[in-house]
Amino acid sequence: MTETIESVTTTDAVLDKDAQRELAAQMVEQARVAGIDLVGPGGLLTGLTKQVLEAALEEELSEPWAMTSTTRSSSRSDNAGWRASTRSRGR
Repeated sequence: MTETIESVTTTDAVLDKDAQRELAAQMVEQARVAGIDLVGPGGLLTGLTKQVLEAALEEELSEPWAMTSTTRSSSRSDNAGWRASTRSRGR
């Protein structure tokens, strides 16, 4: 299936719930008319999820890093995320 869903843009930073529902209904209708499954491989949800994740990743990668290596190392310990085990090892 090489059909594509028509792109919809908005000038609002965040769509309210009603606008989200309307957008979703439009996309579902366009997918049905085009013969695109809603779920599963090649489906609307799969493609939409992929596009949103790729756009978010691209946005994150294009932003300048918030912390430099010097501020990062001074703001947390070198073993951040690790903690000593408190479980008894049976000894």
